[in-house]
Amino acid sequence: MKILMAIHTLKFPTESGVTKRTFHLLEEMTRRHEVTALALGSPEDEARVRQQIGHQCREIVYVDGRVPRWVSLVTRIRLGLTGRSLLRQQVSARFQRALDELVRRERFDLVILSFPGLTYYRLPPGIPTITDTHNVEYDIWRRYASQSRGLVARAYHRYQAWLMKRDELAACRGGDALLTTSERDRDVFQADLPAQSIHVVPNGVDLDFFTPPPVEPRPNSLVFCGLMNWAPNDEGMTFFLDRVFPLVQQEVPDATLTIVGANASRALQRRATDRIVVTGYVTDVRPYVAAGQVYVIPLLVGGGTRLKALEAMAMRKPIVTTSVGCEGIDLVQGESALFADAPEGLAAAIVRLFREPALRAHLADRASALAHQQYGWRSIGDRLDAIAGEVVARRRTGGAAPPGGR
Repeated sequence: MKILMAIHTLKFPTESGVTKRTFHLLEEMTRRHEVTALALGSPEDEARVRQQIGHQCREIVYVDGRVPRWVSLVTRIRLGLTGRSLLRQQVSARFQRALDELVRRERFDLVILSFPGLTYYRLPPGIPTITDTHNVEYDIWRRYASQSRGLVARAYHRYQAWLMKRDELAACRGGDALLTTSERDRDVFQADLPAQSIHVVPNGVDLDFFTPPPVEPRPNSLVFCGLMNWAPNDEGMTFFLDRVFPLVQQEVPDATLTIVGANASRALQRRATDRIVVTGYVTDVRPYVAAGQVYVIPLLVGGGTRLKALEAMAMRKPIVTTSVGCEGIDLVQGESALFADAPEGLAAAIVRLFREPALRAHLADRASALAHQQYGWRSIGDRLDAIAGEVVARRRTGGAAPPGGR
């Protein structure tokens, strides 16, 4: 098939969960079809992506999506004042012109959109479309509202949840298939879009890249990885430092924590001590993950599935997580990870793993096996390819999309 993949952010190296999913799904589809990629990004992004995957694509077209910070701020304010959600923030006239030009000179069998906001563009008529989602954004805002303590913060989050729900459902309604990263996200969307065909295409991990090195981790060491300007990561680590890590240190005074990821807030950077390391941006997270004895994912809010968890699993790290931290991943309490939501429970699980090497090995082995069985990008690419084939065949025969997908 000839496929056009319209992508809201395409980068290499991939740093966030969004960019990892987008890049690897593109790479997998280029293994199977003639793929043209149309992406927003900088000239530097374009050069690196072309070097990495250009030979596999039929064509790569980049539109410079950079805008001054003040323009982005004004856009956010304008959207809020006019009662529209942030889903519309990245709409670009230049992207529309590039899309029109591609469709004018090429006939595609399928269009895959990497983000619901891309449905605001004028898409080619008569061509089936698949829309990918990374989270249920309005559900994240709803979770923020439920956890907000102040009246103003709660009211703001509820308002944003309402705006996002209205716009996100409108963007996801229609089209031939909607993709989610987890069964939970599918169920949330399905409750509000009962007629929509929705399929689960989970996040994955590069099993060749994230392999456990032959090094021993530092005793009593914790590690967390994530893009730190994503609010759930910052909030989760603040919660961990305030309410969990002090309890761990009461039992294990020499415990250490390494927070790995770009764009840490100044408040988080100020928390650094001889026992708490805030690395900032690193070119390769693997040495830091390898050095950690226990991997922690203390998230309180989120959606989709966390690629950080899959990477830790592939690298044979025992995981301690909140229920949100590994949501959508088939980890089992006491078999392949330890789960707790209260600070005391998280601290107790960490201390237990520090003291029980056999349990650490058991959890790591089970998690690694699960990553290889279910979450390699190649098998996930097969799943997306099957859905794409069904969508195109159904459109050609005039069949209706079944609600719910599979």
